[in-house]
Amino acid sequence: MPEFPSEFPVVPRPEAMPAAVAHHESMVLFKLGNWVQASIDAVLAPEGLKSRHYSTMSVLRDKGPWAQHAVADKLRIDKATMVAIINELEQRGFVGRERDPADRRHYTIWVTPEGLAWLTDAEKLISAVEDDVFSPLSAAERRTLLKLMNALFGP
Repeated sequence: MPEFPSEFPVVPRPEAMPAAVAHHESMVLFKLGNWVQASIDAVLAPEGLKSRHYSTMSVLRDKGPWAQHAVADKLRIDKATMVAIINELEQRGFVGRERDPADRRHYTIWVTPEGLAWLTDAEKLISAVEDDVFSPLSAAERRTLLKLMNALFGP
């Protein structure tokens, strides 16, 4: 995994939203989300991977071997895109995949030791991006923001 780029931030901080849309939480969240995703993708790019690879492997690490379609559903990634993500990760040796003996139409996937090592390095880079992105906030404000954002998801 490459070291954190010295020219950080990789993706410049966006300007404030125009007043006409700045009062819409959804528009502000969308703009910020795009910026954060672009920043994370930029620091993972030297490895040829993106945030979607990281999130897929993180879910697999936490869930253990799991059905490929269940990972796609959990992350809200369409099935065709999930197949491409798993293909890329499998080619790098970061995940293993085998047919589910109970249903040959499905695959079970898991993170390999090489994938776990990459995840450890990727988490350091992502933490550095988060530290920059959320630097205007105190630690308490960051915890509150995270709690509020997670509260928006269903069970």
